[in-house]
Amino acid sequence: MGKQAKRGGKQQFSQPDDLDGKPEEEEETEQKGGKSGRGLGGQSANAGMMPPSDSDSDEESEDDAPAKGQNKNAGMMPPSDSDEDDEDDGPPPPKGKKAAAPVELTRKEREQLEAQKEPEVDPEVARKQMAQLELVKKRRAEQAAKRIAADGWDRYAPVTETNRPPGSAWPPPDQAA
Repeated sequence: MGKQAKRGGKQQFSQPDDLDGKPEEEEETEQKGGKSGRGLGGQSANAGMMPPSDSDSDEESEDDAPAKGQNKNAGMMPPSDSDEDDEDDGPPPPKGKKAAAPVELTRKEREQLEAQKEPEVDPEVARKQMAQLELVKKRRAEQAAKRIAADGWDRYAPVTETNRPPGSAWPPPDQAA
């Protein structure tokens, strides 16, 4: 059986200085005396620090210089098509100049706008529905009149002095205090 390679144990990584091409003599003295550019436990001295800012001044706002890939309308509400906003707040654009290009909506935004719009009702369908509603109201009123005549009181209405089960005392015992 031949000698096998050593497995496990502490891994040895190259130092950043090793890649710079320093002579080996300088490297040995640095390793003996301490680790160059490294803090405790071999951690880089600037670990956890923020990278330098590429903007020259902190006073610039994000609105003035949006990110390259960011849409300028990101985070904004889509335009409203409600009846309240029919009035134009600003003056109309001059006829000689081109109007601003319309904002193209995504499919999802278009579907949301369509869902917000009230569907147009055909006048004939509306008339039929109103006639049906009148028939239902009339039928329920007749049923209530029959029920009151049979029971002597309207059990679906709140109990009051004038609407209570026959033979019951008024006010009810739980409210008589």
